[in-house]
Amino acid sequence: MKFELDDDQVKHYYAWSKQTTKLAIEKQKAGFAGLDIPAVYQECWDAGYPYGGAIGGAHTFSFTHTSLGTICKVKDAITDQELDLTDYGSW
Repeated sequence: MKFELDDDQVKHYYAWSKQTTKLAIEKQKAGFAGLDIPAVYQECWDAGYPYGGAIGGAHTFSFTHTSLGTICKVKDAITDQELDLTDYGSW
């Protein structure tokens, strides 16, 4: 089974990701208030993205197949924000 995003879903995801990235960096920085910041965190922030662990993976995509269509959601592991990319209009 193969799950894909259409062009509109990809655009929506990238716009959301850009906002979420900023929020994730702010949240991580707040967590280090008054503490020494590990160099790897600072390097990531300076590059414009939050520290996501050794292999990244800050965004989790879930695809749930139903009898009406496929539900597609993305969750950010740092901010806990979720984006519903489901195209309910196509059901």
